[in-house]
Amino acid sequence: MDGYDDDEKLYQGLTGHPEYNLKPEVHLLLTEMDDSSEGESSDTSYTPRGSQLVDIEGPVAGTLDESAEEIKALSKAEIEAIHVADIVSSIIGTEFYDGKSGKVRKATPRDIAILLRSTKNKSDMYYKSLMSKSISSHISDDGGYFDTVEVAVAMAILKIVDNMHQDIPLISVLRSEVFGFTPEQLAEIRAFAREKQIAEAKEREGDVQYQRQSYCDALLLYSTNGSDDGLKSRVNEALATIEKWRAHSKMMQLDDYIWYLLEDSNYYMYAGAMYGGRQRQANLRALVERAGAFRMSSIASLSSYISYLEVLRTKNVEMGQPSMVSEEDDVVRIMTIHKSKGLEFPFVIVAGMGNQLNYSSGIKGFQFDNELGIALGVRQPRRALLAQNTDAEEDNSQDS
Repeated sequence: MDGYDDDEKLYQGLTGHPEYNLKPEVHLLLTEMDDSSEGESSDTSYTPRGSQLVDIEGPVAGTLDESAEEIKALSKAEIEAIHVADIVSSIIGTEFYDGKSGKVRKATPRDIAILLRSTKNKSDMYYKSLMSKSISSHISDDGGYFDTVEVAVAMAILKIVDNMHQDIPLISVLRSEVFGFTPEQLAEIRAFAREKQIAEAKEREGDVQYQRQSYCDALLLYSTNGSDDGLKSRVNEALATIEKWRAHSKMMQLDDYIWYLLEDSNYYMYAGAMYGGRQRQANLRALVERAGAFRMSSIASLSSYISYLEVLRTKNVEMGQPSMVSEEDDVVRIMTIHKSKGLEFPFVIVAGMGNQLNYSSGIKGFQFDNELGIALGVRQPRRALLAQNTDAEEDNSQDS
């Protein structure tokens, strides 16, 4: 065939070994089925060949060590993640034939991949389940950068330095590890400000109607008139810290300043102490690096950089998380089925196959877009369709 040469030729994949010809397995997790089960199939009567049935209504010898009550308290996704971690643990150390090297060797974590339809919301469950068995893993996630906890808190710090009269960012930072206020303390500050405002209105013999203040105003009021001396001292320390940060913003370049905030607030260290700390710190460093690139391409200010990040977030612009692993790192890969295309792993676990596909977008009858608004489906009445068919038949009869 013309044009068909070695560049277009299809080549055979990795060759196997007759003595180590591992067969695919299907694992079915049996749960208590009822009509309220969401996203799960209710048919458990069919068991394919080569499958394993795992009863998770009670403790399973050699599979789950938790008690029956603890297992029932877990969600189905969490139970599946625990079972997958057990499978991974059993694979590690198993002898198999490595087609790339042409040798028989024992499996290591980097030989294993866990594939999901989507890594959003569920990948952390698999990460934690593997961690509980002292198995290192890595989540390959190209999206969700702005959804990570560390980036959300870092952006909240930037926002309160730029403008403290923003309730959600301010409360987020006060509640975070940066200042460590409890929900009860935050509620006490708000309640004190409300009572103080009502009392002042009564003294003026005016309208006692409460007008909601910003949380910043409530914080400033408590810093001078708070009833709890210990809490008042902490509020003053927080306000002094924020004021110090605001003063430094006028003396440093944007990327240097953001790095200063992450270090002075100790949040970079806190992020490193969380599970997946290396990845979280890499996400924070990426925030600083993007600030440097933004400074080089435009007149950069803290306010303009925040606006730039908000545009990226609201427009769902994909901001991939920095990759912290290489092909040689001995970790289990957790990734989407789409991202695994073109890759080869000796052991592949496809998880989350019990969930139904999402057909809701085609059933609702309308679509919603942030920019275009609501789009309704076009429907022709049945009578009009019948009339069109009748006219077409008459035209055909006349032609004949």
